[in-house]
Amino acid sequence: MTTANEELVKPRVDFDEVKNIVFDVYGLKVLNIRELNGYDDKNFHVVVDEAVNGNAYIEKSFNDGYVLKIVNSLDSKDKPGFEAQTELLWFLNQNGIRCPKPVVTKQQKSFGIVSLVSGTHIVRLLEFIPGDILYKLENTNERLYFDIGVFTAKIDNVLQKFDHPAFHKYMQWCLGSAPDILNYIHAVEEPRQTLVKKTISEFKSRVSSIEDELTKGIIHGDINEQNLIIDANNEKLFVKALIDFGDTHYCCYLYELALAMTYMIFLTNDIDSGGYVLGGYFSFRTITENEFQLLKICVMTRFCQSLVLGAFANLREPENKYVLTTARKGWNLLEELMAKPEDYVLNRWKELSLQKL
Repeated sequence: MTTANEELVKPRVDFDEVKNIVFDVYGLKVLNIRELNGYDDKNFHVVVDEAVNGNAYIEKSFNDGYVLKIVNSLDSKDKPGFEAQTELLWFLNQNGIRCPKPVVTKQQKSFGIVSLVSGTHIVRLLEFIPGDILYKLENTNERLYFDIGVFTAKIDNVLQKFDHPAFHKYMQWCLGSAPDILNYIHAVEEPRQTLVKKTISEFKSRVSSIEDELTKGIIHGDINEQNLIIDANNEKLFVKALIDFGDTHYCCYLYELALAMTYMIFLTNDIDSGGYVLGGYFSFRTITENEFQLLKICVMTRFCQSLVLGAFANLREPENKYVLTTARKGWNLLEELMAKPEDYVLNRWKELSLQKL
């Protein structure tokens, strides 16, 4: 997501160009290709010909195929950031957190650079992880949301041991940057602007004012229903992997938990789902009582952030329905949260978090 003074251009590319990129940059011949969801980038699942390998650094092509990510023009300027992402992905895989493994180019680089009609773009190839994207599952359960909380806590624990200067930067999608959405509030219809302004005002007075006192580290920054790969091949659903580290940054662990809770509430259209995520998180990692008291306003603020920035992105790109995913029911959930007393919501989440699942 860009700011008002920056230009972001989403890649414009067709399937033939994708095939050429994979061959020219990575030395692999594409047999099958399909486009995946993307917010500001273009993503493709490609299956390659095992008999064709022009990359000395790939011992054997990956049977499940790869994801080719073509990065928007603005983020493509951040080359150190993509080097850092590569280090992070290898670190997580080495420490028991499954996520896409990067593939090096024919020049043994962690990414390539291509020129398209839309400009100059970074391209990355990642091993594809088979499984079900959470938002596509028709039947989920409380145990799965508990497991998502567990997975979130495990990532936070592992990333306590990782740091990189490239992740210490301003991120528009960091929850701490939420007050900046007031710059885009014109994208939202008038009655809802009041709700957003009230939420942001409370967030600034209660959370932003003490952010420096909260425990921080590198966080994924976007644990949502689009980025969780679920193993649904048996009766017990569980988190298999996490994808899309484009919003990874140094920030408060409280925000990581609040984001995961927000997106499970959105997915289920049920505020109670946040309590199950909280229970899973608490089973591997704790937060202070003061941080717990801030969870409701943090969840509400993420809804505002997602809704406003999604509405603004839709003004730029009305044909991209992906950016409006949260809006379909997000406003109703935000209004419901606003209407419920904070003590009631927090007590309910705590009660649900203590259930044995």
